[in-house]
Amino acid sequence: MYKSASPSSAVVVGIDGSRWSVEAAVWAVDEAVSRDVPLRLLYVVEPRGRGAIDPQQEAQDLACADVSVRRALVAVESTEKPVKVEWEV
Repeated sequence: MYKSASPSSAVVVGIDGSRWSVEAAVWAVDEAVSRDVPLRLLYVVEPRGRGAIDPQQEAQDLACADVSVRRALVAVESTEKPVKVEWEV
């Protein structure tokens, strides 16, 4: 069986601010290293619909996402394993 990593291949972990998502990110480090692909941390912000967008709520959502992803990133980096980390909100 031929196995190859395409440029878009990654081990993807959904981050939601919970300790379980941080633990999942740490667990996924070994998987990403073994496959020689990046670990991608992904936080999804719920769309607010087509009406007027509340800029204050949007800023709060993005701040929460940023804190959550950074907490997972710190935990992943603390493993000191050679994994490339990508993240996206």
